[in-house]
Amino acid sequence: GPDMEGQHNYWREQLAGSAAPFELPLDYPRPPAPSYFRERTSHTIASERWDAIAHNAAKSGLDRFTCVLGAYAAVAFRYSQANDLVVGSATLIGKPNPTAIRVQIAETASAREFLLTVQSTLDAAAVNADLPFSALAALSAGKPLFRSMLLPAPGSSVLWDAAGGPHRGAFGAVATDCDLVVSVAEEDGGARLGADYDAELFDASTIERLLGQIEEAAWQISSNLDEPVLALPIITAAERVHLLHDLNLTRVSYDRDACVHELFEAQAERTPDVVALVFGTKALTYAELVHLKVRSDHLLSRSQLNRQAPSLSNAFSKGPRLHVSENARSRDVPFSGKACEADLRWAPPGTDPKRLVHHPAEEVQKPGIMASIGRSRK
Repeated sequence: GPDMEGQHNYWREQLAGSAAPFELPLDYPRPPAPSYFRERTSHTIASERWDAIAHNAAKSGLDRFTCVLGAYAAVAFRYSQANDLVVGSATLIGKPNPTAIRVQIAETASAREFLLTVQSTLDAAAVNADLPFSALAALSAGKPLFRSMLLPAPGSSVLWDAAGGPHRGAFGAVATDCDLVVSVAEEDGGARLGADYDAELFDASTIERLLGQIEEAAWQISSNLDEPVLALPIITAAERVHLLHDLNLTRVSYDRDACVHELFEAQAERTPDVVALVFGTKALTYAELVHLKVRSDHLLSRSQLNRQAPSLSNAFSKGPRLHVSENARSRDVPFSGKACEADLRWAPPGTDPKRLVHHPAEEVQKPGIMASIGRSRK
């Protein structure tokens, strides 16, 4: 029988260290508990390009799946900015069995060196494939061993179907716990990259873009075997046009006679719940920004009035009095700094209290009321 203790030791050494499972950046926050709501999409590699990938890989004694797995890992390195990752895969010797592939890459490694490393890792995983996956998962100390899988399905989609749900084959429970499962199946002379993904975490467009990048990376790696693998482009021609051209079409029609603050207020009325400002991890909607503006305007107006009050109080420190004439009757009113806000309620809008202090003889009039500020004769 198989040397189970030896295989256990192999996997313990293989997974020891700081290797982290590859996690594709999420479009939506991960929920506290998964609902297992999943979607599928696929991407076709044309027969001409698929044959070219196979031909170029064969020059180094590599097969197509190794090239695609290497491409998937290269894309994962770009997304994660790490050089040591674990992705899920499968062995095809005997009964298909989920397995973990730890992929490491040197910054200056050529595409050929990288693919040969991937191939040797796959070969070693196949030799040590008898260990039950539950024992393999136990080595991760309760953490997910991997969050994504790439399954080989040459000539059929048997593994693709096995990954479709918790009750389908050996891969069901493992695959359903993954954020993303990608399969490679030869079809009509070309290949189909299939994806089964957690629809609570990703938009379909994100997964479709990833599948296109895997194809582009496989093509670039197989065509440039002596170039540094991390320097090779993974962006497709269509994505490049989208990034450089489509996203720069920023012209929009707007009222040319309106001021900027008026345009902002109009936008806030149309989309009050849309995020308008992002700073670090904080975000504010248009409605929240408008609320802050109203509140800041209120606080600012109070602050200006409070700054004016002490100047009046200091100017009249020797006993100022307010002389008020109303309907032909006059009286003197004691004027205090504390009561300045109430004392100036009769003043016309825009009156500067400091002007009344420095020009005490000047009168400020309002229909039926005349007032002047001066010092007491006592």
